[in-house]
Amino acid sequence: MNPYIKKILAVAAGEVGVREVGNNGGKRVLEYQSADNLAGGYYPWCASFIAWIIQTALGKQFAADVWLNSASCDMILDWARRLGIISTKPAVGACGLVMASKNDATHIFI
Repeated sequence: MNPYIKKILAVAAGEVGVREVGNNGGKRVLEYQSADNLAGGYYPWCASFIAWIIQTALGKQFAADVWLNSASCDMILDWARRLGIISTKPAVGACGLVMASKNDATHIFI
């Protein structure tokens, strides 16, 4: 397995069990949300969590070179389409998007 993917999955595994407090809040969730430079606590945090995992595993500068740090699943979808990295085949360590429609991604996960 790619060593970068191994690091990313190890960081993600360490976060299993974290829950939000209230509506998209709590100490850990606010930390995740800080990965995309937005004030936390008021928006869904799934995309911020992915950015945080990648930054924590690989370092902020490297993460900025390989990932779009955004809290928007739709922006990540557009970015992935522009790069031509969309696939319908699951792969260990890949991110997946939950789609409400062809152009509306509502959730991201590893």
